[in-house]
Amino acid sequence: MTSRQFGQSVLAVGACVAIAGTIAAGETLRVKTGLWEVTTTTQTSGMPPIDVSKLPPEQREKIEAMLKSRAQAAPKTTTKQECLTQEKLEQKLFDDEKENAFCKRTSVTETASLQEFKLECGDKGREEHGVGSLRIEALSPESVKGTMKMAMAGGANAMNMNSTFTAKWLNASCGTVK
Repeated sequence: MTSRQFGQSVLAVGACVAIAGTIAAGETLRVKTGLWEVTTTTQTSGMPPIDVSKLPPEQREKIEAMLKSRAQAAPKTTTKQECLTQEKLEQKLFDDEKENAFCKRTSVTETASLQEFKLECGDKGREEHGVGSLRIEALSPESVKGTMKMAMAGGANAMNMNSTFTAKWLNASCGTVK
């Protein structure tokens, strides 16, 4: 898994989990199924743990400049609609061992209104790794909020990512939204 895939996977986890309140042996979040609107705000700082030392100098400079500009960017907010099915609500976080073999989730709290996890991510035998936490709170069956914090490191680089999200239920029917 590349650092870019690692970072994208971490972001995807935060966005998807906002409404997909997950389970292991605990309870599912007590929320309605159907169409949800999810708003996520993410702030990153530092440089992602990407090894560019083997790239040609010109390419390395371009990538480092791009990464530096992203690291100094203002928080990014996105809003999208998601369809929450009963199946999604009941599936386990990181249940796909092939896709998420690099992450381990440890449950801290799993109730119908609160789900908290510690996250540890990293390929075995590689320097890149990350640790963090994920908190999802069902304020009501139609309202969810949460936070995700990750610290990623590798080589001389380290990056922190903090995300907050809110999700509100819109409708029992998802229409064309998957």
